[in-house]
Amino acid sequence: MMLPTVVLDPVVLWLLDGSESPSARAEEFLKQAVKWIKPDTRHSARLVISERALTRLQQAGMFPAEPHFTKVIEATGLSHVVSPKQLARDISRFLANIHIFEDEAAVKDGLFESFSATPCLFDSINDDAMKTMSADNACLVAANIKQGNSFIYGYSRDVSGETSIVVNCDVSGLHPQELEPVVGSPISVKMNVIRKPDEYLNCFDAELLWKNASTEIHIKMAIELEAQEIAKEQRRPIMKTLRIGSEFLSTLNANDAAGDGIFASVVRKKCAQVLAEAENLEINDFHTDTTRTEVRIRKRDDARAKRVHVTKSDRALRLMFWEKQDVIELATLGNKNEEYIHEGEVLEADQEVTVDAIN
Repeated sequence: MMLPTVVLDPVVLWLLDGSESPSARAEEFLKQAVKWIKPDTRHSARLVISERALTRLQQAGMFPAEPHFTKVIEATGLSHVVSPKQLARDISRFLANIHIFEDEAAVKDGLFESFSATPCLFDSINDDAMKTMSADNACLVAANIKQGNSFIYGYSRDVSGETSIVVNCDVSGLHPQELEPVVGSPISVKMNVIRKPDEYLNCFDAELLWKNASTEIHIKMAIELEAQEIAKEQRRPIMKTLRIGSEFLSTLNANDAAGDGIFASVVRKKCAQVLAEAENLEINDFHTDTTRTEVRIRKRDDARAKRVHVTKSDRALRLMFWEKQDVIELATLGNKNEEYIHEGEVLEADQEVTVDAIN
């Protein structure tokens, strides 16, 4: 199963231009951009940005970042959102880990004219050069979607609340030249837009993700998406960070709970209830023996073993997971008589995770 990649608009790194005045709108733009630069690692979006856009930002004096953003943040009075020094460090880390759009795109470069977007996504950009850069970037992404690439557009300044835009433009030149759309032909492409990393999950369907899952990442996303719905109903945020143990997917397959297996839906929902800490969900310690006197503890990191009833049928499935602080690792799905939980990986609640290729 191929998951779409998020292509960031260069305005994410532009943050604010010199003409931006102190305002609630400017503060919101900055907060949204910072979320991209230092995203919540619980959400599994693969990010890319155009190398050409990075070069143009550098030529415009964006990097090195600290002198520029010190001036901008002081001018807008937004030092309470993030300090220039911290922002510069975050941007350096971001640039060191970001993937390059041109390495994955079928259309590497292009010249585009007569650009328009519905809704007018880029009207919130004051600087004309930045607005042109964003429009060119959107056209290039649209040309690649036309070629069959699976991309979602990441944009930090959307005030419309729209989840998609239609990009229209004429093609004046392409690299490589042999690719369609040919020079002189128009492009009209609808593409999904997200304003912050945690909206990535909203582009999917939990049941469809689970049904077509081939990796732990797909399973994780399906559970997180289902858990979001529970959290909305309960009117409280998800506080736990989810990880998938190295053996969990194989135990789903072994118990008819993967894909469209007979227990797939009930297991997915139970996993989501655990993550969202659903009301009235009974979670038990997983003991070392039938006397229920000693809880299983994973020696290498002191994570505690937990168990949840999933079904009451002949299979009597149980979901086993490890918990340490605010991190849970789903480890094993098995029959209640098996009395076994896989060790899985070490849990470090404060470990910084770098999301790499997920396709």
